[in-house]
Amino acid sequence: MAHPDGNSATRPAQDTSRNEEYFTFVQRNSIEGVDGYGHHVLFVPTTKLKKWWTEPRGRRIPRALDLQNGIDINVIIDYYLIIFSILVYIGKPLYIHDFVRHGYTDDRLPFVNPPRIFGEDPGMLDMLRLFRDAQWKFCPVRFSKGMLRKVIDPRQILPIMESTVLKSSQKSTVKVVKLYPDSYDSEWAPSDTIVFKEFSTNKESTLRHAWTRECNALAHIGHCDQIVQYLGSFEQKECCVVMLEYANGGNLLDLFKRNILPQTITETQRVLTSIMTLLLAINRIHNLKLRAEDQRTGFAHRDINPENILVFWDKDYPFSRDFKVKLADFDTATPAQLLDETTTGPQDNNENRTYSPPEAIRPHRVQEVDLMQVSIDRDIWSLGCVLADALVWLAGGWIAVQTAEQDRKNIIASSHRYLIDGGYGSCFHDGHGVLPCVLASHQAALASLPSTDGTPRRVADLIERMMLQPSSSRVKRSMDIWNEFDKLFIDPVANQPYPQQRSSSRPVSSPPAANLPNTYNRQSSLGNNLMTLSPSTTNQIIPDPDLSLNTLGLDSPMAHTRASLPAGPSPLSPGSRLETPTATYPPSRSSSIDKRPVENMDFPPSQVQNGGSSHTALPQQESNSRSENANGLLPKKYVSDIINDRRAGRRREEIHYYEEFKLGIQPRHFIIVIDDSRSMRGDERVLDTAEALAWLIKPIDSLGVEVRLTSNPLNRYLSNSNAFRTKFLGLQQPTASLFKPIREWFRGHKGAGPCNMELSLNKIFREASVVNRDHPTSVLVLTNGIWEGGVGKGENVRRTIGEVVRQMETQNIARTDFTIQLLSFGDDPTGIGRLEYLDDNPPKDSRGRACDIVDHKRHTDNLWEILWGAASEEVDKLP
Repeated sequence: MAHPDGNSATRPAQDTSRNEEYFTFVQRNSIEGVDGYGHHVLFVPTTKLKKWWTEPRGRRIPRALDLQNGIDINVIIDYYLIIFSILVYIGKPLYIHDFVRHGYTDDRLPFVNPPRIFGEDPGMLDMLRLFRDAQWKFCPVRFSKGMLRKVIDPRQILPIMESTVLKSSQKSTVKVVKLYPDSYDSEWAPSDTIVFKEFSTNKESTLRHAWTRECNALAHIGHCDQIVQYLGSFEQKECCVVMLEYANGGNLLDLFKRNILPQTITETQRVLTSIMTLLLAINRIHNLKLRAEDQRTGFAHRDINPENILVFWDKDYPFSRDFKVKLADFDTATPAQLLDETTTGPQDNNENRTYSPPEAIRPHRVQEVDLMQVSIDRDIWSLGCVLADALVWLAGGWIAVQTAEQDRKNIIASSHRYLIDGGYGSCFHDGHGVLPCVLASHQAALASLPSTDGTPRRVADLIERMMLQPSSSRVKRSMDIWNEFDKLFIDPVANQPYPQQRSSSRPVSSPPAANLPNTYNRQSSLGNNLMTLSPSTTNQIIPDPDLSLNTLGLDSPMAHTRASLPAGPSPLSPGSRLETPTATYPPSRSSSIDKRPVENMDFPPSQVQNGGSSHTALPQQESNSRSENANGLLPKKYVSDIINDRRAGRRREEIHYYEEFKLGIQPRHFIIVIDDSRSMRGDERVLDTAEALAWLIKPIDSLGVEVRLTSNPLNRYLSNSNAFRTKFLGLQQPTASLFKPIREWFRGHKGAGPCNMELSLNKIFREASVVNRDHPTSVLVLTNGIWEGGVGKGENVRRTIGEVVRQMETQNIARTDFTIQLLSFGDDPTGIGRLEYLDDNPPKDSRGRACDIVDHKRHTDNLWEILWGAASEEVDKLP
């Protein structure tokens, strides 16, 4: 592509024939980059040039020179290779003498004007002009340390392989950039994927100041584990760029919006602790010591909010040990100043106002451009707001964060309207102190999270007591808060799932909540709305049942009790006496679900009036649903019965044996895997069956029923049966709503190829939270057995199941605590044969013992046998 200035490099005809091989090489090995004009242009990587010129048998450099001229070939290779390549390209190879004589080496390229050391000879000047115009093709930018606010000619090519815009605002554009291999020094960046934060200074001159401010702030900070790594900066044709390390998890706001939450206490502690480590980042920027050893220097970030906190994680195991967060975006930071005498300084209003402290507000529009004296401890308030969001998110996901935000908006609109015009309509304060509804949302979240985990309550205490306070009483030094947190933090006793669960092989006894000590002290002018922990706090803490949550529109948390469970097998497993349940239920057992008069809330209102579904009702397969099967183990009930029960508006609790099954199987997590291959999509019974099963087991599964499709097994469709939503917000997701996108997917053609069941199950079972000793799990696989592999009997999938057995053995998981139920459709003999083979040939553990975790049932078989599956040895033996 021609450059905008109209210049183009040419080669004299007399040199063409001799170096035609080289010209062909250049043409074939040029790759595409981007210049400062935004044009995609071609360049030749230096590594390819060196490989071509040094080909052992080619003697290419002597051939290009056409004579021995006294220059050591190794000197050209080591110091003049790019220059020599350009000279050959423009047909002037003999001028290499002049570059060597003047010591003008590759590291001095590119040049904009002909260097004066070459003299004024007309022939020399003609060569240098040709050289200048051709050099860009051979001199792409090389990224390395020390590239700080470097000015780059717009004709020089950035070796960018791929570029994707992450976000764009009036101030800047953030791009994820993938660089070509060998285009950067290995010690400069940890990988070839980095971030460009671009400020278009041609649009607004003040953006140059923002770029300069961010570069200065990051340069002052240096290395800090809690702050995004600064790789350098440059300026190219009215575009100023900050280069940063790439965060593969996006930002904290992205994390809040994803349909994924920590599944264990350890994971929750890891998330909260990671966000708390940002106190160390604040400490760094507030204590730089730039001028003298005895002088404290620092600056305020001024814009700490979830969008400016980056997430680093393992995408396959999101909340593993690799999870961490870092502070980013310093373009609104204040200039560094001496802080020994005062921690305040003049600050403008360029910030995220939702997370700004009360002392920084400018509620009237005429104050928009005013400078105010604000202390740097404002960053502590902002981080407190982020932690408040995180607590609510951990308890109820993104919908809870949105609900809490809407509640703040409602309170401000009704009682503090003067804040709205200034852009503070959803902030965390009333202009003076924290809003009571913020504290109420903390208590609602804590009531939903396990009482056995003290970390969320410690964090809530620190937020309320030390961070979300007026400036006069707020803790000034972030390390004081961190030290308090670090002192109170206790390593997790166990990797406990949410909420606290028991296993039939590992019974847990929980005393009634009323017997636990109440360790709260009320210490606030806001009365009962602010709860702080006394020093005697332990990790056995319960929520205050008297706390009023009417500001959130929530009920007070209910004190649920759990009876002590006997050791050994569950009293309700098939084959045991069914009279046992009444002895194991506590007399006061209650549930928010039980209070609903009819469980047809799982249908849209338009369907409830018509019996709950637009599909034709299925006939009952057994008129007497209370009669027992031939084996006398379980009452007869079929999926078609459940479909009709839903359409008739029956509650789950009215279904015979449901309560017994619920008590016997809990705690249990259910994963429904649907084979969405072409051969399955034509059968409407597949999704009807899956939806009916999900509806029935949803209240049993405290983690939330999980649905996956074999075409994209890492994408989880989750029922939001989280306690925060259902118990406090009353926002349980209808099952029909959960399956709506799945039904739309089934009607399409994407991913409708053959089913690779081995690959799909491998991806699912390798996720850290799937095979987990802390939450017994049943995996229901809906398939016809028609998989990739032709007529194979399913040995490849058996090996996958064998890997699960090895995971169970490593984690000491009982056989009944992780089971796979193959639920078949259709009558393909090869497909059904595979499923029966997997049922009849269990893999062996390390001691050579068969570990039978797989059962096969037809979708028309007894519902209770399907749901018990291999968790019951008696059911597993049934044909």
